[in-house]
Amino acid sequence: SPNRLAPSDGNNSQHCPDGGTWDDSVEDEDGGLGTCVLTWAVPGTNITDSETITIRFDGNNAGYYDCNRFAHANVEPYLVVWNWQPKHSGIVTLGDNNQCSVDQGGLVVNGSSGVHSASGVAGPVKEDWLVGVAGGEIPWLGTVKLMLSGSGSPGTQYVPGSSFLFLSLVIGGIIFAPIGLEITLKKIMQKSPEMHQAKYEFDHFSEEE
Repeated sequence: SPNRLAPSDGNNSQHCPDGGTWDDSVEDEDGGLGTCVLTWAVPGTNITDSETITIRFDGNNAGYYDCNRFAHANVEPYLVVWNWQPKHSGIVTLGDNNQCSVDQGGLVVNGSSGVHSASGVAGPVKEDWLVGVAGGEIPWLGTVKLMLSGSGSPGTQYVPGSSFLFLSLVIGGIIFAPIGLEITLKKIMQKSPEMHQAKYEFDHFSEEE
């Protein structure tokens, strides 16, 4: 049951101390307006009573987010999440300066006011909130790392099949590239004037003996 004493602009934890997502437009069992949604159903699918729903953009119907536009404040028609209340409000990086108004304050991108939380403009995240850190990887060689990961890793479950193909091509290239390079260099050297001169001198020296 929702907490009816919570302020109207309170977050999920205040409205739904026992869990759930606060929806102020649906009537609750107690007759009051506003309820805590515990499970979800997706119209047009066989998904019912699901505690979590994952939304994936297929790249075709995802809309268009123009990073070159001057500002996005309250006028962006695509990729909008309304009433989003993150568990921990915070920004991972403050140095992108990509004109997308995501991690930049109003002083950096004119027309934008940064990302807000209940306590004001969101600042950097705390170190103990982090669950992982992205790192640079040579393309496709990261698959090997996933193969050798421990039990706490999903392994290669989510690795696309094309990654294994390109990984094999990379390994094959590393193995056979030196062989091909050696053959090519030998052919080039054999056609060089120095090799012809060396062969001529060797043959001439053999005739004199």
